[in-house]
Amino acid sequence: MAGRGTVTEQLGAGGPFHHCPKALPAYMTVNSNGDIELAGIHLANFVNYLHDTFGITQVDFVAHSMGGLYSRSAIAYLQATKSPVQIESLTTMGTPWDGAIFADSPDPSNPKAACDGFALCEALIDVFGLRRP
Repeated sequence: MAGRGTVTEQLGAGGPFHHCPKALPAYMTVNSNGDIELAGIHLANFVNYLHDTFGITQVDFVAHSMGGLYSRSAIAYLQATKSPVQIESLTTMGTPWDGAIFADSPDPSNPKAACDGFALCEALIDVFGLRRP
């Protein structure tokens, strides 16, 4: 979900949440615009809910993009709190483990500073015309 709050039916929007069978409480809702660690805790809460409600004892996480970071945080929280759910695996696709080069320039006036001399990175900045305000 993009933003805070409980997942609700999104009338007129279609998509995967058009007919939610049951709205999740906020403490189990991942805010994709929020804090990564808090999103992981909310994901861990959902995993524990699956255990408590359906008897799930093991999970495999498959995540795309930021979902990999949320899953890593959830796994750490589940382990730290000694959850009865066993994490079998984590498979990620396109997860920004080291951040985003274009968003993490050490010199706000020079986006290429984040490339650390890597020619392909600098070429991509030229192609896409990335500029800092």
